[in-house]
Amino acid sequence: MTAAQMLIGPWQDTDVTRVVRALHRSGPTALCDLDGHPELTGWPAERIEHAVVSAWSDNLISIDTRDQLVAL
Repeated sequence: MTAAQMLIGPWQDTDVTRVVRALHRSGPTALCDLDGHPELTGWPAERIEHAVVSAWSDNLISIDTRDQLVAL
């Protein structure tokens, strides 16, 4: 599943999709800074981390050489 496929269709309101969308809008971002995004406001750290791990496992995001999360 590609990032484009994740942003349309039945996956559009999942935690993973929200994290990927936030990263597409912001560009490379540190994990600790994701909670500042409007899409993720009020989320506990565990929920963000779980969504990031799931997105990484699905090859929707990567980690660059500066330890920044990058949406693919």
